[in-house]
Amino acid sequence: MTIVFTRATLVILIFMHKMSFIPKDVHIKQKVRVEWVNDDTIPHNVVFKDIKSPYIYPGHSWSRSFPAKGKYEYYCEPHRSMEMTGSIIVE
Repeated sequence: MTIVFTRATLVILIFMHKMSFIPKDVHIKQKVRVEWVNDDTIPHNVVFKDIKSPYIYPGHSWSRSFPAKGKYEYYCEPHRSMEMTGSIIVE
């Protein structure tokens, strides 16, 4: 897992690479921002129950924060059948 500090904001990076989210499962504190970075050669997206990212093209990223405790499961819509899934556990 890569951790980045930007102007006192903690950002956790999750990479999309070879049809996987790396790391697959992440534990964070409330209000921490998570950024998905497409390090693959094809577009992916990130789909939660409450929100869906646009397609994230190679070299681009998308982020969101998690204000409430809980487990947030997500997947890549076009590659869900290939088990491109992950979760964010907010403690």
